[in-house]
Amino acid sequence: MSNLEKETAFTYLYQTSMEDVGPGEAAKMFTMYDQDGITQNIFSVPKNSQFWDLQEDDVVITAAFANKYHYTVGDFIKLQNVLTNQWYSFEINRISPITTVSEIYIEVDSFKYLAEEVPHTSYLATNHKLSHLGDEVTFISRQEIISSGESILQIIRTQITFILVIAILVEIVLMESLIKFIYEVNFDSMKSLYLAGFSKKEIRLMHFGLNSIFAAIFTIITFFIGQIIVRLFLDNIMFTFTNYVLVISSFRDFLITTSFILSIYLFFVCLFDKKLKRENFK
Repeated sequence: MSNLEKETAFTYLYQTSMEDVGPGEAAKMFTMYDQDGITQNIFSVPKNSQFWDLQEDDVVITAAFANKYHYTVGDFIKLQNVLTNQWYSFEINRISPITTVSEIYIEVDSFKYLAEEVPHTSYLATNHKLSHLGDEVTFISRQEIISSGESILQIIRTQITFILVIAILVEIVLMESLIKFIYEVNFDSMKSLYLAGFSKKEIRLMHFGLNSIFAAIFTIITFFIGQIIVRLFLDNIMFTFTNYVLVISSFRDFLITTSFILSIYLFFVCLFDKKLKRENFK
Protein backbone atom coordinates (compact mmCIF):
# COMPACT_ATOMS: atom_id res chain seq x y z
CA MET A 1 0.00 0.00 0.00
CA SER A 2 2.84 2.41 0.75
CA ASN A 3 4.34 1.66 -2.68
CA LEU A 4 0.98 2.25 -4.37
CA GLU A 5 0.70 5.63 -2.70
CA LYS A 6 4.22 6.66 -3.71
CA GLU A 7 4.06 5.32 -7.27
CA THR A 8 0.74 6.90 -8.29
CA ALA A 9 2.07 10.21 -9.61
CA PHE A 10 -1.12 11.85 -10.92
CA THR A 11 -3.91 13.27 -8.79
CA TYR A 12 -6.60 12.69 -11.46
CA LEU A 13 -6.72 10.52 -14.57
CA TYR A 14 -9.38 11.54 -17.09
CA GLN A 15 -10.56 9.31 -19.94
CA THR A 16 -10.92 11.85 -22.74
CA SER A 17 -9.61 12.47 -26.24
CA MET A 18 -10.42 16.20 -26.08
CA GLU A 19 -7.55 18.56 -26.82
CA ASP A 20 -6.53 21.52 -24.63
CA VAL A 21 -8.96 20.69 -21.83
CA GLY A 22 -6.60 21.91 -19.16
CA PRO A 23 -3.12 21.47 -17.66
CA GLY A 24 -1.88 17.90 -17.73
CA GLU A 25 -0.25 15.23 -19.84
CA ALA A 26 -1.97 13.27 -22.61
CA ALA A 27 -1.45 9.52 -22.92
CA LYS A 28 -2.87 6.63 -24.89
CA MET A 29 -3.40 3.17 -23.46
CA PHE A 30 -3.22 0.31 -25.97
CA THR A 31 -4.64 -3.12 -25.22
CA MET A 32 -2.69 -6.02 -26.74
CA TYR A 33 -2.11 -9.73 -26.17
CA ASP A 34 1.24 -11.25 -25.29
CA GLN A 35 2.47 -14.67 -26.46
CA ASP A 36 0.59 -16.40 -23.62
CA GLY A 37 -2.69 -14.74 -24.58
CA ILE A 38 -2.62 -12.41 -21.56
CA THR A 39 -3.98 -8.90 -22.04
CA GLN A 40 -1.32 -6.24 -21.46
CA ASN A 41 -1.62 -2.46 -21.07
CA ILE A 42 0.82 -0.31 -23.05
CA PHE A 43 0.92 3.43 -22.35
CA SER A 44 2.14 5.75 -25.09
CA VAL A 45 3.56 8.82 -23.31
CA PRO A 46 6.08 11.62 -24.05
CA LYS A 47 9.71 11.37 -23.01
CA ASN A 48 10.55 12.66 -19.55
CA SER A 49 6.93 12.09 -18.60
CA GLN A 50 5.68 13.70 -15.42
CA PHE A 51 3.26 10.91 -14.53
CA TRP A 52 4.73 7.76 -16.12
CA ASP A 53 8.32 6.65 -15.66
CA LEU A 54 9.56 7.17 -19.23
CA GLN A 55 12.79 9.17 -19.38
CA GLU A 56 15.13 9.25 -22.40
CA ASP A 57 13.90 5.80 -23.39
CA ASP A 58 11.76 4.28 -26.11
CA VAL A 59 10.42 1.24 -24.23
CA VAL A 60 10.24 0.82 -20.45
CA ILE A 61 8.65 -1.95 -18.39
CA THR A 62 7.86 -1.71 -14.70
CA ALA A 63 9.68 -3.87 -12.16
CA ALA A 64 6.35 -5.57 -11.49
CA PHE A 65 6.07 -6.53 -15.18
CA ALA A 66 9.68 -7.76 -15.23
CA ASN A 67 9.20 -9.89 -12.10
CA LYS A 68 5.83 -11.24 -13.16
CA TYR A 69 6.80 -12.25 -16.70
CA HIS A 70 10.59 -12.68 -16.28
CA TYR A 71 11.88 -9.98 -18.66
CA THR A 72 15.12 -8.02 -18.50
CA VAL A 73 16.77 -5.15 -20.39
CA GLY A 74 17.53 -6.11 -23.99
CA ASP A 75 14.73 -8.67 -24.23
CA PHE A 76 12.04 -8.31 -26.87
CA ILE A 77 8.36 -8.22 -25.96
CA LYS A 78 6.04 -9.60 -28.63
CA LEU A 79 2.49 -8.26 -28.54
CA GLN A 80 -0.48 -8.92 -30.78
CA ASN A 81 -3.14 -6.55 -32.12
CA VAL A 82 -6.46 -7.85 -30.79
CA LEU A 83 -8.31 -6.91 -33.99
CA THR A 84 -5.92 -7.71 -36.86
CA ASN A 85 -3.87 -10.45 -35.13
CA GLN A 86 -0.72 -8.64 -36.29
CA TRP A 87 2.35 -9.03 -34.06
CA TYR A 88 4.63 -6.23 -32.91
CA SER A 89 8.04 -6.53 -31.25
CA PHE A 90 9.54 -4.04 -28.76
CA GLU A 91 13.06 -4.09 -27.27
CA ILE A 92 13.19 -3.22 -23.58
CA ASN A 93 15.48 -0.23 -22.88
CA ARG A 94 14.99 0.07 -19.12
CA ILE A 95 13.14 -1.39 -16.13
CA SER A 96 11.28 1.14 -14.00
CA PRO A 97 11.41 0.60 -10.20
CA ILE A 98 7.59 0.66 -10.03
CA THR A 99 6.42 -2.46 -8.15
CA THR A 100 2.62 -2.12 -7.94
CA VAL A 101 1.50 -2.28 -11.60
CA SER A 102 2.76 -4.45 -14.46
CA GLU A 103 2.73 -2.03 -17.38
CA ILE A 104 4.70 -1.12 -20.51
CA TYR A 105 5.56 2.49 -21.42
CA ILE A 106 6.50 3.48 -25.00
CA GLU A 107 7.64 6.83 -26.37
CA VAL A 108 4.79 8.51 -28.23
CA ASP A 109 6.74 9.82 -31.26
CA SER A 110 8.55 6.54 -31.90
CA PHE A 111 5.31 4.55 -32.08
CA LYS A 112 2.80 6.93 -33.65
CA TYR A 113 1.72 4.19 -36.05
CA LEU A 114 0.20 2.25 -33.15
CA ALA A 115 -2.49 4.89 -32.72
CA GLU A 116 -3.81 4.06 -36.19
CA GLU A 117 -3.47 0.28 -36.02
CA VAL A 118 -4.20 -0.77 -32.43
CA PRO A 119 -7.34 -0.04 -30.33
CA HIS A 120 -6.59 2.50 -27.62
CA THR A 121 -8.11 4.71 -24.96
CA SER A 122 -7.07 8.36 -24.57
CA TYR A 123 -6.29 9.74 -21.13
CA LEU A 124 -5.26 12.99 -19.52
CA ALA A 125 -3.22 12.80 -16.31
CA THR A 126 -3.21 15.95 -14.20
CA ASN A 127 -2.82 17.30 -10.70
CA HIS A 128 -5.83 19.57 -11.13
CA LYS A 129 -9.52 18.66 -11.00
CA LEU A 130 -11.10 19.75 -14.29
CA SER A 131 -14.63 20.54 -13.18
CA HIS A 132 -15.54 22.18 -16.51
CA LEU A 133 -15.46 18.83 -18.34
CA GLY A 134 -18.81 17.80 -16.87
CA ASP A 135 -20.09 14.59 -15.30
CA GLU A 136 -20.08 12.71 -18.62
CA VAL A 137 -16.26 12.52 -18.60
CA THR A 138 -14.95 9.50 -16.72
CA PHE A 139 -12.05 9.97 -14.34
CA ILE A 140 -10.40 8.33 -11.36
CA SER A 141 -8.54 10.05 -8.58
CA ARG A 142 -5.32 9.03 -6.87
CA GLN A 143 -7.22 8.77 -3.57
CA GLU A 144 -9.76 6.38 -5.13
CA ILE A 145 -6.92 4.15 -6.33
CA ILE A 146 -5.39 4.08 -2.85
CA SER A 147 -8.80 3.48 -1.19
CA SER A 148 -9.50 0.65 -3.62
CA GLY A 149 -6.16 -0.93 -2.72
CA GLU A 150 -6.95 -0.62 0.98
CA SER A 151 -10.34 -2.31 0.46
CA ILE A 152 -8.73 -5.19 -1.42
CA LEU A 153 -6.09 -5.48 1.30
CA GLN A 154 -8.77 -5.71 3.99
CA ILE A 155 -10.54 -8.49 2.07
CA ILE A 156 -7.25 -10.38 1.73
CA ARG A 157 -6.53 -9.99 5.45
CA THR A 158 -9.97 -11.37 6.35
CA GLN A 159 -9.55 -14.33 4.02
CA ILE A 160 -6.05 -15.09 5.26
CA THR A 161 -7.18 -14.90 8.89
CA PHE A 162 -9.95 -17.39 8.14
CA ILE A 163 -7.51 -19.71 6.35
CA LEU A 164 -5.04 -19.48 9.24
CA VAL A 165 -7.70 -20.42 11.79
CA ILE A 166 -8.64 -23.48 9.71
CA ALA A 167 -4.96 -24.38 9.27
CA ILE A 168 -4.33 -24.21 13.03
CA LEU A 169 -7.32 -26.42 13.82
CA VAL A 170 -6.32 -28.94 11.14
CA GLU A 171 -2.74 -29.01 12.41
CA ILE A 172 -3.84 -29.64 16.00
CA VAL A 173 -6.16 -32.49 14.98
CA LEU A 174 -3.58 -34.08 12.67
CA MET A 175 -0.76 -33.73 15.19
CA GLU A 176 -2.82 -35.28 17.98
CA SER A 177 -3.82 -38.15 15.69
CA LEU A 178 -0.23 -38.69 14.57
CA ILE A 179 1.19 -38.84 18.10
CA LYS A 180 -1.60 -41.18 19.19
CA PHE A 181 -1.00 -43.41 16.15
CA ILE A 182 2.75 -43.60 16.84
CA TYR A 183 2.13 -44.51 20.46
CA GLU A 184 -0.40 -47.25 19.75
CA VAL A 185 1.52 -48.81 16.85
CA ASN A 186 4.80 -48.87 18.77
CA PHE A 187 3.40 -49.90 22.14
CA ASP A 188 4.59 -53.52 21.85
CA SER A 189 8.10 -52.49 20.79
CA MET A 190 8.29 -49.98 23.65
CA LYS A 191 7.19 -52.67 26.07
CA SER A 192 9.91 -55.03 24.76
CA LEU A 193 12.54 -52.32 25.08
CA TYR A 194 11.42 -51.51 28.62
CA LEU A 195 11.60 -55.17 29.65
CA ALA A 196 15.04 -55.38 28.00
CA GLY A 197 16.32 -52.72 30.40
CA PHE A 198 15.90 -49.47 28.53
CA SER A 199 14.64 -46.51 30.55
CA LYS A 200 11.47 -44.64 29.59
CA LYS A 201 13.60 -41.63 28.70
CA GLU A 202 15.64 -43.70 26.28
CA ILE A 203 12.45 -45.16 24.81
CA ARG A 204 11.07 -41.66 24.25
CA LEU A 205 14.27 -40.56 22.50
CA MET A 206 14.18 -43.64 20.27
CA HIS A 207 10.66 -42.84 19.06
CA PHE A 208 10.73 -39.03 18.99
CA GLY A 209 14.37 -37.91 19.01
CA LEU A 210 14.90 -38.39 15.26
CA ASN A 211 11.30 -37.38 14.52
CA SER A 212 11.84 -34.03 16.25
CA ILE A 213 14.88 -33.31 14.07
CA PHE A 214 12.93 -34.20 10.93
CA ALA A 215 10.03 -32.04 12.11
CA ALA A 216 12.32 -29.02 12.48
CA ILE A 217 14.01 -29.59 9.09
CA PHE A 218 10.76 -30.07 7.15
CA THR A 219 9.14 -27.08 8.85
CA ILE A 220 12.03 -24.90 7.63
CA ILE A 221 11.83 -26.37 4.12
CA THR A 222 8.07 -25.87 3.86
CA PHE A 223 8.46 -22.21 4.86
CA PHE A 224 10.54 -21.52 1.76
CA ILE A 225 8.39 -23.76 -0.46
CA GLY A 226 5.38 -21.84 0.84
CA GLN A 227 6.80 -18.58 -0.52
CA ILE A 228 7.06 -20.13 -4.00
CA ILE A 229 3.51 -21.47 -3.78
CA VAL A 230 2.16 -18.09 -2.65
CA ARG A 231 3.94 -16.38 -5.57
CA LEU A 232 2.40 -18.86 -8.05
CA PHE A 233 -1.01 -18.52 -6.37
CA LEU A 234 -1.00 -14.72 -6.60
CA ASP A 235 0.23 -14.74 -10.20
CA ASN A 236 -2.51 -17.14 -11.24
CA ILE A 237 -5.36 -15.21 -9.63
CA MET A 238 -4.03 -11.84 -10.83
CA PHE A 239 -2.58 -12.63 -14.28
CA THR A 240 -5.34 -10.67 -16.04
CA PHE A 241 -4.85 -7.63 -13.79
CA THR A 242 -2.13 -5.00 -14.02
CA ASN A 243 -1.66 -4.97 -10.26
CA TYR A 244 1.20 -6.89 -8.72
CA VAL A 245 1.72 -8.15 -5.18
CA LEU A 246 5.21 -8.62 -3.77
CA VAL A 247 5.93 -11.66 -1.61
CA ILE A 248 8.12 -10.44 1.21
CA SER A 249 9.49 -12.57 4.04
CA SER A 250 11.56 -11.71 7.08
CA PHE A 251 13.33 -13.55 9.87
CA ARG A 252 10.55 -12.44 12.23
CA ASP A 253 7.90 -14.10 10.03
CA PHE A 254 10.00 -17.23 9.80
CA LEU A 255 10.55 -17.31 13.57
CA ILE A 256 6.84 -16.86 14.37
CA THR A 257 5.53 -19.48 11.95
CA THR A 258 8.24 -22.03 12.69
CA SER A 259 8.01 -21.61 16.46
CA PHE A 260 4.23 -21.94 16.39
CA ILE A 261 4.27 -25.15 14.36
CA LEU A 262 7.02 -26.71 16.46
CA SER A 263 5.32 -25.66 19.72
CA ILE A 264 2.18 -27.59 18.76
CA TYR A 265 4.33 -30.60 17.91
CA LEU A 266 6.27 -30.38 21.20
CA PHE A 267 3.02 -29.96 23.16
CA PHE A 268 1.79 -33.35 21.99
CA VAL A 269 5.22 -34.90 22.49
CA CYS A 270 5.05 -33.74 26.12
CA LEU A 271 1.61 -35.36 26.46
CA PHE A 272 3.10 -38.56 25.08
CA ASP A 273 5.96 -38.29 27.55
CA LYS A 274 3.56 -37.94 30.49
CA LYS A 275 1.58 -40.93 29.31
CA LEU A 276 4.78 -42.93 28.92
CA LYS A 277 5.88 -42.09 32.47
CA ARG A 278 2.57 -43.42 33.82
CA GLU A 279 2.78 -46.59 31.70
CA ASN A 280 3.61 -49.79 33.62
CA PHE A 281 3.79 -51.95 30.43
CA LYS A 282 1.67 -54.78 31.78
